[in-house]
Amino acid sequence: MKKWLFIFLACGLTMTACGTTNNTSDETNGQTPAIEEPQENEATQPEDSEETNGDEPVSSDDNQLIRLPEQLMTYEVEGMKEEQTGFLKQSNNQDYSLYVMENYTMTEEEPGKDVISYNNNKEMWMRVELLEETSDLSQVEEETKAMMEAGFEEANKVEGPTGKDFNVVAAFEGQLQNEKGAAYVVEGNDHHPPLRLTIFAPAEAESYTPFMEMAKTIQK
Repeated sequence: MKKWLFIFLACGLTMTACGTTNNTSDETNGQTPAIEEPQENEATQPEDSEETNGDEPVSSDDNQLIRLPEQLMTYEVEGMKEEQTGFLKQSNNQDYSLYVMENYTMTEEEPGKDVISYNNNKEMWMRVELLEETSDLSQVEEETKAMMEAGFEEANKVEGPTGKDFNVVAAFEGQLQNEKGAAYVVEGNDHHPPLRLTIFAPAEAESYTPFMEMAKTIQK
């Protein structure tokens, strides 16, 4: 399938107003910066992560939340119940953990950004950005809309998915002839700071649900 080449506004934003942790973005003298495909960094390896082995649980220092090394993840796609095992992964890039399903790979794209990609189709992937606790989510929403308009020509505001401790305050979708995407701004809470999640997929992809289910398990 043809590799996407389009402009990714978010990678050029300095994010001063929203407090993003990415300090490596370059300003572009008023021009829209180029969208970056996920870089081909090595996938997070067990020996480089804080992923647990065996049956030993891990706990969060902040709220003493116990996280097991594996978790059964249940969700629905097109009305059909799906179950997959999620494996606990630690991002040393942004200091959080989440459960990554079988057949998906988590990589550290660049400082302040991680990517989770589908092994069977690398055109399906999600970028994870943790924002500062003090981020102005209204400003983040405006920037996210502009990012989607730059990449997909238009950004349609939609209802975001819901979940326990997972409040989407803004969601946008866009589509070209062969590609589509969605971006979500997620409110922070006691378990995680504000998030921006950006998902890209071929136009024929049925659902973003597996990516969102993994995102719902993000914990600092």
